[in-house]
Formats: sequence, structure tokens, C-alpha cells
Amino acid sequence: MSKVLRIFTLLLICGLLWYLSFYVFFILSNAQNIHGNSNYLSSKFLKVFTEVEPLSWMMQDGLLIYKGFCLIGTLSLLALLF
Repeated sequence: MSKVLRIFTLLLICGLLWYLSFYVFFILSNAQNIHGNSNYLSSKFLKVFTEVEPLSWMMQDGLLIYKGFCLIGTLSLLALLF
């Protein structure tokens, strides 16, 4: 197999495994329901993220997670290519 094809295959497999591991942990284990349920969180904790200035980075920029995924993916690609 050529090097480009091996890298492409590796990226697909690693991406799929990463996605599946997040899916199993957050969705199938109900961890997301516990972390996202405001009944389990104190009102002081919720105020820090939604009302107290300065707001957290996630409240200021909703695309921050996707930017982080793109950055990590790009760095991983560069590490595999060079």
C-alpha cells in the first residue's frame, strides 16, 4: 500500500474509533444526561456559566468545540504526514 493510502485509512479508522468512544461514553452510559441535567447542578454553578461576567468562553463562542476539533484534527494530520 502506498503511504498516502495508509495515512488516509488510518485517519478514517482513528476518527471512527474516536467518534464511537465518545458515543459510548456520553450517550450510551447516560453521562450526558447527568451532566446536562440542571436538577443535579447547583444554582450557584449555573449562574457562573450563564450570568456572572465575564461569561465563560463557551457562552461567548458557541463554535469553540468545533474549532478545537478542527485544530486537533489538523495537528494530528500534520503529525501523521511529517
